[in-house]
Amino acid sequence: MVGQEANNVTQAWVVPSKGAALELQTIVMQDMTPTQVQVDVKFVGLCGTDLHMRDNDWGITQYPMVMGHEGVGVVTHIGERVNGLKVGDHIGIGWIRDSCGSCRSCMMGKDNLCEKGYQGTYLASGAGCWGKDDASMKGCFAKQMRIEEKFAFKLEESMNLERVAPLMCGGITVWEPIVDYVKPGTHVGVRSLGGLGNLKHKHKKEEQAREWGAKHFVATESEEEMKSTAGSLDLILDTCLYAPENGDMSPWIDLLCFGGTYCRLGLPEVSTATFNYVSLHS
Repeated sequence: MVGQEANNVTQAWVVPSKGAALELQTIVMQDMTPTQVQVDVKFVGLCGTDLHMRDNDWGITQYPMVMGHEGVGVVTHIGERVNGLKVGDHIGIGWIRDSCGSCRSCMMGKDNLCEKGYQGTYLASGAGCWGKDDASMKGCFAKQMRIEEKFAFKLEESMNLERVAPLMCGGITVWEPIVDYVKPGTHVGVRSLGGLGNLKHKHKKEEQAREWGAKHFVATESEEEMKSTAGSLDLILDTCLYAPENGDMSPWIDLLCFGGTYCRLGLPEVSTATFNYVSLHS
């Protein structure tokens, strides 16, 4: 290990139970591995997912937990098999901190679909590649944390870390489908523009959208505007955290052209979404 001997003990803001206030506590990190780096966390974004997890809205939270998956910091220790990072490097920390690296999905570069279950910054999918008993619920709201080199984003030292932190979730989430599906000439639609309110603020929302580069604006509660836009989009990025009360996503599916892609980015509390199968053929 390069650097002074790493200490497994650090301090973190802990959610002890559902609905409880955060408490500054001493926690124990998992043992350092040869392929991990230890980071002094400098800034952490607060994502809506953190609040859902804090309140166990999805029924998957394990307490006590340390929130935070939009972290940036400075490397203080590196494992002996780390060769792409060094002490003093600035890195970003996103949603995944480890995967098994050996299953079919991981070998194809789809670590998010790790068949053993990836280990998130906190929370694991399935049992997790660390095993159910060792799966970590200790995220970035801590003074130090550890992450596999593979999942650390090396940052230029000139970058403003405070501004970079929110990009480690929100930025990556939007960037990935754009890289996968967008090319010159692709018509992209974005559902939901954030906290500007509902339809009564339509003009303010349209003004904001056009400032951000939108060429067209559709008020989704207007049946006429939705109908006139049908079949015109190659890709829809749905960032809305709320699904219709009836869970029917057909009005948005209808906006896609043949071969179009609907990409769900916001995770609504409604667990079941439906659509009209005929929409896929019309």
